[in-house]
Amino acid sequence: QVNEIRSFGLPVILVGDYGQLPPVKAEMNPWIAEPDIILSENFRQNEKSGIIPAALEARQTGFPRWGWHGAGTCVVSASARPDVMDAMLPHRMPPGPQSRVICLRRDDRFNANLRIHGELFGSMPLAVGSRVMALSNSSRMILKPDGNGSWRDAGWNAYVANGTCGTVEFIRSIGRKIADVGVRIDAGNLYESDASPVVHALISL
Repeated sequence: QVNEIRSFGLPVILVGDYGQLPPVKAEMNPWIAEPDIILSENFRQNEKSGIIPAALEARQTGFPRWGWHGAGTCVVSASARPDVMDAMLPHRMPPGPQSRVICLRRDDRFNANLRIHGELFGSMPLAVGSRVMALSNSSRMILKPDGNGSWRDAGWNAYVANGTCGTVEFIRSIGRKIADVGVRIDAGNLYESDASPVVHALISL
């Protein structure tokens, strides 16, 4: 299609993601594989994020090294490397929106979460301050304090996307398999908003 348009003598500017993966069982088109101009300045992620350096290293070498990336806010995890697991412990990598752990497998993520949670909260299945992540897209009820130490429906919802992170603000109840909690969404995680509301959530234990 590009060559068809060019056959009319029209100038064509193609804009794409130079870092994207090639199609399955196909070659990357030549315009993305060998662009004339590459924009390399990062505008999307915070300068202190280690995600961009890890991604660039993966692009350039084929695999990011185990351990720290960037300003100490991103760790690539492997369960077979105890020293890397130690790098994620709270005294070295305080939990919060500024910290990220990249896991290659689901088991690695489970082991990392278990280790970090155990260091912070011991054997408690969930606690105020626990970091949690949404595993599906959903509309969540926004809560607000009622002035008596409880929280109530604020009258509107927030769209929470898969992968959105937050911190447990309060716990209403903990059952054998489900916890009824309020989660404060990390600022900037909601679509077109820098708000950090508390939303209602049911968390699987």
